[in-house]
Amino acid sequence: MIPVARPAVVPGADRRGGPRELVRCSVQADRHSMTAVIMAVLRSYHASGPRPCIFEDNLAHALVSPAECEAFERASLGLLESVDPVLAASCTDREMSIQHAFRVGPGVGPLARARYVEDSLFEALAHGAHQYVIIGAGLDTLAFRRPDLQDQLQVIEIDHPATQAFKRARLANAGLVAPSNLYFAAADLERERLAIALDRTPYDPAAPTFFAWPGVTAYLTRQAIFETLRSIAGLAAPGSRLVFDYLEPAAFAPDAPPRVRFLIQRASEAGEPMLAGLDPGALASDLEHVGFHLVEDLGPREIQSRFLAHVDGFRAVEYWHFAQARC
Repeated sequence: MIPVARPAVVPGADRRGGPRELVRCSVQADRHSMTAVIMAVLRSYHASGPRPCIFEDNLAHALVSPAECEAFERASLGLLESVDPVLAASCTDREMSIQHAFRVGPGVGPLARARYVEDSLFEALAHGAHQYVIIGAGLDTLAFRRPDLQDQLQVIEIDHPATQAFKRARLANAGLVAPSNLYFAAADLERERLAIALDRTPYDPAAPTFFAWPGVTAYLTRQAIFETLRSIAGLAAPGSRLVFDYLEPAAFAPDAPPRVRFLIQRASEAGEPMLAGLDPGALASDLEHVGFHLVEDLGPREIQSRFLAHVDGFRAVEYWHFAQARC
């Protein structure tokens, strides 16, 4: 599995005099995010594989090309050979090798994370949140998969202009028309504040909102993580919620499990090194200092129990956590 590569964030100052998040995008000005494509291919393969699924995205396949799928397959085969060469040698065909790569590789992390994000979103919706802001939306398909939410949920997708243009072109090629509750906010956050990007949408700062910030924190310094969290808290109405994921510091140790070391090594080789882990024991206190209250923190054991107990052979990735916080 190719690792999730995300932009790095450094703090600045926003228009309210508070911290501002500046994103040093891995995407060039005229280039879409390959991470977004990789995640869509991962979801597409998983949705077409054995049942039951961890997370089922029945539209992801419409947004990816055969060449992208082929590149993903090659990467998966390389991962299996690197992480478990004995298992790789036992596979009798390409499809078996790819399915095993899903199970032993770190790709289970993004799939379980996607499930956690949407489960948490639906819970927030049931408790009165009617705005959903996805920071770094990539090729997310929720607004298209859930037409029943059109009158209940306003979805705001924020992403780099090149990535968002790429997504909209893929949607058009697939014949998918954006529903009326979906708003695109193209923003290069290296040069523009999140608050200003939201000003171009119907975002209501007085309304409780559900924010998703997935797949980013491991690529940031500790200071950048909490400055960004403080910035989001400054934009959110009381009662708003945020979900994000993170790695423990032990993930960066030389004796970390092979698939964790593989993930970190590949990120570094791609020029997007993972920089920091967060201490689960200090997370609640750290969040309080930036305007959030920790609602829950799921470690690998809880992730396994909640999302993976019903699927065959999948194991939660060591030292990977999913967290939810409330303003």
